[in-house]
Amino acid sequence: MNLLKDNSQRYGLISQILHWAVAAVMIATYLSGEALVGTENADRAAVMYWHVSLSIMVVGLFVIRAAWRISQTSPDELNQNKLLIVVHKLVVLTLYALPMALTITGVMTLLAGGQAVGFFAMDFLDPWTTVDMPLSTRLQDVHVILAHAVITVFAVHILAALWHQFVKRDGTLARMLPFVLGKS
Repeated sequence: MNLLKDNSQRYGLISQILHWAVAAVMIATYLSGEALVGTENADRAAVMYWHVSLSIMVVGLFVIRAAWRISQTSPDELNQNKLLIVVHKLVVLTLYALPMALTITGVMTLLAGGQAVGFFAMDFLDPWTTVDMPLSTRLQDVHVILAHAVITVFAVHILAALWHQFVKRDGTLARMLPFVLGKS
């Protein structure tokens, strides 16, 4: 496979796989969170189970992607505007930090409310011995604010990709799309 021998193409393929894996799990997490709104008690536990498991999975994927990004240098960074590189890195850092903070506040909301946290079929964390509902409510409020912040940064990320495609015309969007679609 020549694709894996060319450093630029290999970087692009791995970047796409990690980018879209994180995006897919984040979207699934968001949808499961939206499903929690208005869900009755009987179904709420099942939906919460998936929401928490997917949230923890997002953090794991972020750790993998961050470790990979730190260990690699993008071939495109060598010829770009330094300001754009800094802005891009800040957006990426925000896209990593906000979901992690979102997961932490969600887990703490459950623990403070006296609920255990599970990760798929495993018990992950036991609830706190002292239930603190006011703290749980405040953490839930912060969790919702962070969720809106993630959606806002995600929208800015999409707008930046569109700006690269239609204003700068530098092919960034084509590189971000899955490799079958990105060949234009």
